[in-house]
Amino acid sequence: MLVTEKEARKTLCCGPITYMDPDWKYCGGSDCMAWRWYDPAMKFVVTKTRYEIAAEMDVPVEQVECGEGKSIPFPNRRGFCGLAGKPEVTE
Repeated sequence: MLVTEKEARKTLCCGPITYMDPDWKYCGGSDCMAWRWYDPAMKFVVTKTRYEIAAEMDVPVEQVECGEGKSIPFPNRRGFCGLAGKPEVTE
């Protein structure tokens, strides 16, 4: 099951009870070695069109391969507990 880290911290730990620290009754999310991220850490966002870049550079649009962009943190990044197995994703 894919969940955000905030959602995961509200669920019980998937680990064996014999190894569970009392402070780790609930999922520790990315603080746990079993946590696996599904979504990328960064998201690429285009901030200008090819036409805007071409106009600024004073070149034909055909010479501009793609828009200028920047990376931002991925919103609501999801992951899963590796001890529970890899989830089947139907997106």
